[in-house]
Amino acid sequence: AATDATLDDASAVEIDGASVGSGHTLTLYDTGNGGITQGSGSSSAIVATNLVATTTAGSNGNIILDNASNSVGTAAFSATGNVTLDDSIALTLNSASLAGYALTLNDSGGSITQGSGAITASSVNATTSASSAAITLTNPGNSFGALTLSASGDGSIYDTAALTIDGASVGNGNTLTITDTNSGGIHQGAGRANKITASNLVITDSSGAITLNNMSNAIGTLVLTANGSSTVDDSVALKILGATVGASNALTLYETNGNITQGAATTNAINASVLNVTDT
Repeated sequence: AATDATLDDASAVEIDGASVGSGHTLTLYDTGNGGITQGSGSSSAIVATNLVATTTAGSNGNIILDNASNSVGTAAFSATGNVTLDDSIALTLNSASLAGYALTLNDSGGSITQGSGAITASSVNATTSASSAAITLTNPGNSFGALTLSASGDGSIYDTAALTIDGASVGNGNTLTITDTNSGGIHQGAGRANKITASNLVITDSSGAITLNNMSNAIGTLVLTANGSSTVDDSVALKILGATVGASNALTLYETNGNITQGAATTNAINASVLNVTDT
């Protein structure tokens, strides 16, 4: 279609190709169990400046749009199941409401950014693969419990729920910034797949502790602000560019494969009631 297009459906639907004119919106609305899925091959791609997709079934309301040839500029989702979108151009996520379910975004052609609408999900898995393509999901209303992130540029996350990092990687020389406001703190999964790889890590929890105790972490510089006793394990040389954990709290640093050093500026100071440092 050369204009906007809307499809309402009462059963599971598979998209085997959809294209709307430049600047226009494709709206998909499904009320049936089975949700919205997509065919494979370039002829099944979605081409739309704006995509709005909704499922309302009581169960199995997944939205799985995983065709690598999709060309979607902005997306908004409301689902009663998991949501996956693969895209080949820069993507702005305008909202995602899928409480209790997982959101997966894979972009091969540009950065992933966020509009005025929040993400509400059990977990977020976001990936970019184009050169220097950032992931920026910093809406102050975001609420998700687990994060997996792989960016070829910088990565920036804002969350209001207790957060577990299940793997986070940014491009060489880039910065991973994670800000959380929940008293449940920021934690990390075990195992190599859950490690943080970042030349620079800036991590903040204004209400809770930060516990990054995965021995495979590869963090070059660290800025940490927490409101609770916090731990960082690392496997490469680490430079502290500032660390604050709140009154009566401890900071623990554990390094397995390099020196621990500190910046010279006053902003690089460590503020902790107890400091535990181990370098093996």
